[in-house]
Amino acid sequence: MAFLRQYVLSIVTASLLCSVLMGLTAKTKVKELTKLLCCVFLSVTALKPLVGLDLDRWLQESIPYQEEAQSCIAQGEEFARSAQADIIKSKAEAYILDKAAALNGNLEVEITICQEGTPIPERAVLSGQVSPYAKGQLAEILEKDLGIAKENQVWIG
Repeated sequence: MAFLRQYVLSIVTASLLCSVLMGLTAKTKVKELTKLLCCVFLSVTALKPLVGLDLDRWLQESIPYQEEAQSCIAQGEEFARSAQADIIKSKAEAYILDKAAALNGNLEVEITICQEGTPIPERAVLSGQVSPYAKGQLAEILEKDLGIAKENQVWIG
């Protein structure tokens, strides 16, 4: 990557030199000639390093950066999935508690989120006192609204 640094530095230096020359000749008769020479100079400065560029070597040098970028992408995706899973878990638990309160139930809820693929509720552990009617209603709500199968609903108490 030293090549890239040197390349950008040479372009910036050439640009500064051209701007100084253009400024010095702004009100003279050689203004047009200076413009032409500066354009040629900048073009040569920009293209000369690219002519002798060894792309294979440059690509080989960039492999560690590509691997690091892939690692950062994977970490970012895992972080996003984890945050999404936390949000889904808390909203699902709040939804169940709200439905239980509407049925005069007093529950504690622990939702387990699927670890593979899209984060969705996969299991619910419910503890507390609810009537058999409320338990049946909540079991239906868990299955229909949240997709938690009855065999993945654990009732304690």
